[in-house]
Amino acid sequence: MTFIITQFMSMKIKDFSIILAFFQFFFLGEKLALAGRENFGLGPLEIRPQFLVNQPFLGMSPENTLTLKNGESRLSFGIEIANTFVNTQGPTEQITKKETARGLTLTDFLDKDGNTVNGFSLYLDAESKRKKVKYRYGLTDSLEFKFELPFVSFDGGIMDSTIESVHSMIGISNFKKGGAYRALSERNRYDYYVVKDGQFIFASSKQIFNVRGEPNMDLKWNLSEGGKVMPAVSLKLSYKFANTDRSGEQKLIRSGGVDWGHYLILSKGFDNWIVYFGGVRTVDVHVRRIRSRIEADEEFIETVRNVGYRFVDRYRD
Repeated sequence: MTFIITQFMSMKIKDFSIILAFFQFFFLGEKLALAGRENFGLGPLEIRPQFLVNQPFLGMSPENTLTLKNGESRLSFGIEIANTFVNTQGPTEQITKKETARGLTLTDFLDKDGNTVNGFSLYLDAESKRKKVKYRYGLTDSLEFKFELPFVSFDGGIMDSTIESVHSMIGISNFKKGGAYRALSERNRYDYYVVKDGQFIFASSKQIFNVRGEPNMDLKWNLSEGGKVMPAVSLKLSYKFANTDRSGEQKLIRSGGVDWGHYLILSKGFDNWIVYFGGVRTVDVHVRRIRSRIEADEEFIETVRNVGYRFVDRYRD
C-alpha cells in the first residue's frame, strides 16, 4: 500500500492562504497549458515499487507524456510512503511481540520442530519514505531534461494501527495470513531480518533517516502528440549516477553502480478521461490491444524487427 502525502506543518492561516493561492494558480496554468491537447492530462501519479527486499535502485515510474516547452522549468518536491509487513514465522507464531522486544535470533527462524529451514525466511516490519527533489527544464518544445535527488528513510512509521483498523473493518483478521499476522507484533517498530539456509544475510532494527540516495538524470522526448485515433507517445531515457559508499545501512539505498533505463509512455484522451500505459516489458501487449481496437480495415502501426514499433508513413506527420 503506497500513499502520496503532502504536509504543511506549523503554518499560519495567512501563509496557508498564500500557498493555496499559489497551487490554484499553478494548476490553472497547467490546465491552460493543456487546453486543446486531448491526449495530455495532469496525471498519472508517479509511484514506484517500495518493497524493501527487491526495491529497485532505479525505478522507472509512470508519468505524463507531456514535456515542458522550450525554456520552461519546474522545481518540485514529492514524498512516497509505503508500509510493509511480512512474517514468514506467523503461521507457527514463533515471532511475536515477545521475540521482537528482546531482539530476533536465528533460533526464531527454525521450523516448529527446531530444524533449519532451507531457503529464505523473512521478518520485515517497516515504513519506507522516499522524498524526492526534482528539477525539470524544457530543452526544446518536445525534449525535457530532469534531475532527481532522493532521500530515503526506513523506520517504524505511524500507519500500523490505521491499516489494522481497516483490516478489521472489512473483516480481515490481523491474527491470520490475510492480515499478515500483524496483531502478533508491536506496532510502529522497525525490524528487518532476512535468513537464508539458517544464516542471517541481513539483520537490523536500526532505523534509517533521510539517507541521500543516488541521483538520476532523465531525458524525455515527446515523439508525437497523437490525435483523434492515435495516442500521444513519449520516450524517457534515465541514467542513475553511482555512489560507491555502501557501508552499513546504505547498502539498502544505493546500488554502488551506474544504472540505465528506458520507458515508452503512451497516453490517450477519451472525452474527460486520460488513459496512460506503456513500459519496457509491457509495450508489446499494449500495442496488440491498440491494434485490435483501431485496425479494423487499415494498418496504423507497423513493427520494425529488432527495434520496436512506429506509425506507418502516412500517419507520422
